[in-house]
Amino acid sequence: MKKIFYSICCLIILCALPVVGQETVEDIIELQVIGEALIINDNLPVAKELAISDGLNKAVEQTVGALVYSETQVENYQLIKDSIRLRSAGYVTGYEEIKTWTEQEIVKVLLTVTVRKGSILKDLDELGFILRRAGDPRIMVLVSENTLSKKRIPVRSGETEIINGLVQAGYKVLNCNETSRAQINETYLLATRREPKLFQRLAAEYGVDLLVLGQASTVLLGSYQGLISCRALMETKVVKANTGEILTVHEEQDTGVDLTEITASEKALLKVAKKLVASLLEDLPSKLAVVNVITLDIENISYADLLLAQKNLQEIHLVSRVNLREFASKKATLTVETTLLASQLAGYIAQWQDFSVEITRVSMDKIELVRK
Repeated sequence: MKKIFYSICCLIILCALPVVGQETVEDIIELQVIGEALIINDNLPVAKELAISDGLNKAVEQTVGALVYSETQVENYQLIKDSIRLRSAGYVTGYEEIKTWTEQEIVKVLLTVTVRKGSILKDLDELGFILRRAGDPRIMVLVSENTLSKKRIPVRSGETEIINGLVQAGYKVLNCNETSRAQINETYLLATRREPKLFQRLAAEYGVDLLVLGQASTVLLGSYQGLISCRALMETKVVKANTGEILTVHEEQDTGVDLTEITASEKALLKVAKKLVASLLEDLPSKLAVVNVITLDIENISYADLLLAQKNLQEIHLVSRVNLREFASKKATLTVETTLLASQLAGYIAQWQDFSVEITRVSMDKIELVRK
């Protein structure tokens, strides 16, 4: 009798478990947000659409923030949140408009939004993995004055703003107090000429992996009723310290107003630095990702099925390119460029519903499959 009771209990527990591969209630988060947008040229319909879009982005951002800080053990929190937010459209499953109103030329929309928690968690894990594989790089930020400038530029404030932005995003930023402004100017020029010797010296001396090199300039725009207006411009280059390779280049400009020219320049430079931090946080993850080339050997496959396999592979998140190397006698060889490991890629392939295969072997750079 005890055995029968035990068997019934096990059956009840098994029936209560969610089916693998299906989206469960726990995978969906529902929350209310208020989206906002400025009404331009009295065009309320356009402003309302923009407010809804703003609300959906806020819903994803709030969900990501909650997951990062409560459910995941991921380093570089802000960096990963920013990267996830760029994909926000794919996480929203639906929304309901509760209320719409306007306040001082701003339309506001109260929305109830449903968001895919499971998809965000999966992408959080993958992005965290990318950053760990990139070696959690150590960064040095060096901002110099434009060599053509004849006046003092408060480059330290812009440099500090970039450093603080990267530190808050979770990057390891190293200090370089001993480096003079002249040396920084030399470093920037060497980056332009792609001469790696000085970078290699800095890499050896400070243990730095990446250099964020900036060059700033300011110009007086004019004055009005005792207020002075200045424009600041800054260009940044991200350089691999051991090779001198330039990974990415960004340029921004903005204006500042104050009672003195130096303070107006500083305000403009701080605005520019904030813009550059946003660009760096968006751009760096893809530049740091380590790309693998994984070979797939597939047996017992028709050409029609091969085309389907290529399509499925290309749709896998973090796969950048799929190339056919050979097809003969129902055997195919493909190469896949991806930031995933071979074992992770094999996991995605094993879940295919429309292309059933048996995975017979997985190594560091190769997967062997047999079409069922």
